[in-house]
Amino acid sequence: MDDKLVKFFPELTSFGNNITVRQLLVHTSGLVSYGDILPGPLTEPLTDTTVLRLLATQDTTRFSPGSRFDYSNTGYVLLGLIVEKASGIPFPAFLQQRIFRPLGMRHSTVNNREGNIANRAYGYNLKDGKFVAKDQSMFSYLQGDGGIYSSTADFYHWDQALYSNKLVPAATLQEIFTPASRPTPDLGYGYGWEIDNKHGLERIMHTGGTSGFSSYYVRYPGKRFSIILFANQNEGLSLGPVAESLEKIFLPEAAISH
Repeated sequence: MDDKLVKFFPELTSFGNNITVRQLLVHTSGLVSYGDILPGPLTEPLTDTTVLRLLATQDTTRFSPGSRFDYSNTGYVLLGLIVEKASGIPFPAFLQQRIFRPLGMRHSTVNNREGNIANRAYGYNLKDGKFVAKDQSMFSYLQGDGGIYSSTADFYHWDQALYSNKLVPAATLQEIFTPASRPTPDLGYGYGWEIDNKHGLERIMHTGGTSGFSSYYVRYPGKRFSIILFANQNEGLSLGPVAESLEKIFLPEAAISH
């Protein structure tokens, strides 16, 4: 966790000695957003290696690494590339070998430009009261910060694995779910997870969205209760109220607090 970026990416000479893997995980790296350093309009989908090449042209970070929280998709892209370098195999193959297959996630895969993903939903958004196709963007093929297709049934296996040592030891899970930075005074951030309290219970969650898709994932580990929401729409759609309605139904604490 305390290895410096330059160990994996010697080309990041300007700041690679100042940023650790841990700071990528907890969003205190200060890395610039890849969307802000594009040389111009994209004509081809952006790739993880292209993001790395763009970062190598930068000579500074947005702020001193470790000094504050700033959510960074750039950091997630680098984390995916670190997995490749540390394992010696491509990131999609790593996910299949170490996560998807062991957990029985048979309908989960990384996005690809061949378009041969079976049974996938396509993205839509509302426009003038009608649903129109809004599927994929130039950022849809980045792997470290997204680009994974799954199903709620598959995702349930992932959720349950996080109560066991199937993927990592219990001590590592404890570290993952412990706040290491703070977006706000009341909200902590672990390794990829927002952590706070709601209805008097510890809540661990993350949301996401991209062109034509959105997701909402919340866990109440003390109750071993999770909500997994996937939608093939993002603009004009809020999944938070849906999750809150489910909490009122299935969590007595939520019904009392309302």
